[in-house]
This record gives sequence, C-alpha cells and structure tokens, in this order.
Amino acid sequence: MVYFTSDVDGDTYAILRAPDAHTHVNKLYELRTDNSGFAVPLPDPHDITDWDLDDPIDGIDKVSMWGSVAKHFRPIMGPMHTTYPQDGWWTSTLLPDPFLLSELSIKRMTLMFQALKRLPAPPNCEAAWMDRIASMLPVDIDIPWAIIWRSVGSLLLSPKAEYTWFRWLHRGLYVRSKQEAATRVCRLCKARLESQKHLPFCTTTRPIRELVNRIIETLGYDSSLINTNPLLSLGLNLDSNMEVWQDPAVLAILRLYWRVVYKHMTRLEVEGTHFYTPAVCKDLCREFMSCILAYQSERRTFYLTRKYTSRPEILPISAVSKVASIGELDVHTGTLHIKPTLVNLLKEYDSYTDFNWAESE
Repeated sequence: MVYFTSDVDGDTYAILRAPDAHTHVNKLYELRTDNSGFAVPLPDPHDITDWDLDDPIDGIDKVSMWGSVAKHFRPIMGPMHTTYPQDGWWTSTLLPDPFLLSELSIKRMTLMFQALKRLPAPPNCEAAWMDRIASMLPVDIDIPWAIIWRSVGSLLLSPKAEYTWFRWLHRGLYVRSKQEAATRVCRLCKARLESQKHLPFCTTTRPIRELVNRIIETLGYDSSLINTNPLLSLGLNLDSNMEVWQDPAVLAILRLYWRVVYKHMTRLEVEGTHFYTPAVCKDLCREFMSCILAYQSERRTFYLTRKYTSRPEILPISAVSKVASIGELDVHTGTLHIKPTLVNLLKEYDSYTDFNWAESE
C-alpha cells in the first residue's frame, strides 16, 4: 500500500505490484477509499517503470495501516509521514510485552490500571516528617527515603530489635502529645511536649546519645562523620554528608538506641520505674553485645555445619568487610575477634562476653 500524487485525482492511495518474471513492469493500482478506510483497487494499473520514485511529484510514500498484517481488513490511516499515532509496536512499563495500538483492548487497559494501583506509593510518614523537619535540612538537600527504606533489615539486628526504630520512622510510637492536654509533657525531661520529633532531642537522653556517638567513633569513624542533628542521625540514620550509614554495626547501635530507650520509657509509664540513665547506657551496651554474640554464633554454626562435608566452609571475603569495624573475621574458622578498643568500652559498662573464651583457655 502506497500514497502518491495523481495528475488527475491528486493525492491518491494505491497498491504497488512488483514486476513479475514475464513483463518486468512496475504496476500501480489506484484505490478508491471511503471515510472508514475501506479501499477497492481499480482494474487498470499504471505502468510506472519510467517514474522517478524519489521525485516529490512522481514519487510514492509509505502508508500507515490500522491492525496487524494477519487481519483480512486493515483500514488506511493516512500517509505515514503525517499520521500520528502509528499503529506499530508500542511499549508500556505496565505491560510485559509490546503491543499494537489497534490491539489495546479492554483487557489490556484493565491490566494497566491494575498495575498502576500496585505501584508502590511512598508511606504517608514521609510527607509528615518533611512538614516537621524541613527547616532542619541544609539547602537543596533531600532526604534519601528510598535508601532508608532499603536499609531496613540490618545484618546484626533481628526484626524484633529493629521494630521500635521502624515504628518511630512510621510515626507510630505511643507519645503523650496524642493524649489529653494535662498529660502531654515529656515523661523524661518534664519540660517539653512529648512528640515523635522531641524524643531525639530530649535532654534526659543526652548521655545515651553521647554513648552512641562514642561507640561509632570506637568502630573506627571520625567524629566529623556523625551528624550533629540527633533526629537525622538516630532517627533517619544519616551521617554528616546526609547519606545513610552503610556499616551494619553503626546501623545496629543507632537502631538499638530506640529499642532500649523506649523500653525504659514504657517501664516508667507502666511500672513507675525510674529512668536511670547509667542503667539505660549499660542496657544499650548489653543489647549491642548480644547482637555481636548472635552474629558470632551464626558464623560459627555456618562453619561447623560444612566442616565435614564436601561443601566449602570458607566464608566469602564480603563477610569480612561487613564486620570489619567490629573486629577481624577468620574466613577459615568463622571466628570473630572483636577489636580491643571496643572490648574495653563494653567492659566499662560490664557488658562484654568473650564468645571465644573456651578456645583461649
């Protein structure tokens, strides 16, 4: 099917027949079309052997058709260079395969709308946090929410240990600001409104925050990398470059802070137990040590279950780099030797337990 300009009828559609073995003549059969795109060829063809097909007058152009080649009836849409949209293969991120526009059926459109509904929408807490902390952010700096959500599930933490931080991130912790006016004062400092935003800044928990920063420095990081804003550091796990911490040990201590502090806040609310900062610091160190012991146990179990089998018991090098800030991991035995500076800090809070004690005896 082609399009050309006739001396008699002007712009005309036609069928171009290739030369056969007997006549070696190019034949052009004019078409008569209606508004529906239906066309009927005329009986007497034109001999266009002498035509200059590249000439803008005598030349011919391609025609855009509607429907696949397999269909018996394909309406004419118009000259290809002036017709849009074309029926040719279209793609959509909502459908797995390319499709013809003429095949965009109700079924396909339904699948596309269903896929749109399944697209992940950002949690409402993102907008809620941005309304409250926009003034804290540096100019032209955005919170990397997508990376924060992907960081959920730290190597050293169980889902239960991470749960309190995750609830805070979703603005789901029980705080007094949601209660009656008489009970909205912070149960710790008794000076400010107790809210999700206030908790990282509460003056009562400052010694615990200082301990968290000290542990991060003991893991081998310079103090200049620690974000000075407690909400951005403890809550969103951002360093001073406004990037999410990648070290599992740093993420573990930042998120254990919420588990331990909120546990003691709940005891104060329910049991009336005094919120004693040194006890909270000791509890935080014990929780961190517990995570390290769990990792040491898991690594040693991995080694022992493969020791007398045909499978290699050597741990991958990537496992070494993931816990390098804590200590040295032996890939041949699964033994983790905690660095002395971290051992001394944990001993200071009576929280250190030597997992390899039996081997050292």
